Amino acid sequence: MRVLFATNHAYLPDRVGGSELSTHDLCLTLQERGIDVGVLSALLPRRRLPSLLRVKSDFSRDYSLPYPVFRCRRPVEAVGAVAEAFCPSVAVLQAGRPLAFFDRFAALSLPCAVYLRDVFFNDLGGAVVHRRGVRYIATSRDLALRFAAAFGIHPLTIPPLVRPDRYRVEPSRTHVTFVCPVPGKGLDVALALAARRPDIPFLFVESWPMDRLDRLVLHARMRRSPNITYRRPTGDMRTVYRDTKLLLVPSRWPEAWGRVVSEAQLSGIPALASLTGGLPESVGPGGVLIDPAAGLDRWASALAQIWDDDHEYGRLAELARRHAGRPEFQPEAIIEQLLPILGALASARTDAPLT
Repeated sequence: MRVLFATNHAYLPDRVGGSELSTHDLCLTLQERGIDVGVLSALLPRRRLPSLLRVKSDFSRDYSLPYPVFRCRRPVEAVGAVAEAFCPSVAVLQAGRPLAFFDRFAALSLPCAVYLRDVFFNDLGGAVVHRRGVRYIATSRDLALRFAAAFGIHPLTIPPLVRPDRYRVEPSRTHVTFVCPVPGKGLDVALALAARRPDIPFLFVESWPMDRLDRLVLHARMRRSPNITYRRPTGDMRTVYRDTKLLLVPSRWPEAWGRVVSEAQLSGIPALASLTGGLPESVGPGGVLIDPAAGLDRWASALAQIWDDDHEYGRLAELARRHAGRPEFQPEAIIEQLLPILGALASARTDAPLT
């Protein structure tokens, strides 16, 4: 079986978000099972690979990762060329207007699994269809229920795959860490907490690509709190979690899961997070959940409860570690859920267009 993951977003190392990291971990684990994998993604200019800036063909095949990445200026339009080069037996459509790929893959009689990784159903890129050769997967029960309520289709729930060896560390437990400092992720709450607790070192870590103006505005706001340290995106989150005592996830929108929570919990790092979307599932008992409508005083009180009370912190840290180690969340358990779906789709492929 040959699996092609397709997205209209850029891919590692240009974009370092939850979807991209989950795809990478999936690809590595599927490869260990003897399955050929590839990724179709958008192309962004990078100084690291300047030759890609001169691409005139439909795609550039990049082998800087352990599997091929087909980087395209317009991924949807490159489906035919990439399919001819890679010969997939099934496609997995992911974040970045995934349904825009439907008709292209259907015309090639290629079945698709749609791995839903966010709740923004108004930006799926096309109509939601219920037909042969298409399966839907959601990262959390909350996301599956939202999708079912909106479209009458009940996706299977499979959480993001997180490979422990790529994230587990012995943390120094010196910082409150906030990943992806954008408004929807609760930037205002993070800034306000840092201002209220100047005795606590905060670490803000960029994830999604930010343009120069947004970054300048963010840095201007952070300068009011000298206890904030800022880091650019990294492909190795162990460098972040080594300095982390508490993960802050004050999201304003419903998260589809909250991958950073699962990554951090592998090292016994608890989370202070919003009670919304899939975060209650990812946090479990390993943290404290706050209603996103609650005022700053509630967030500050919870922060003090965790940070200042060594006994309470130790209790939550141990619960976080145990939650990360639950059997159903291990990579092999997740792969055992996913493989039958991909295998059934691949074996049902016919030469007739999947319409």
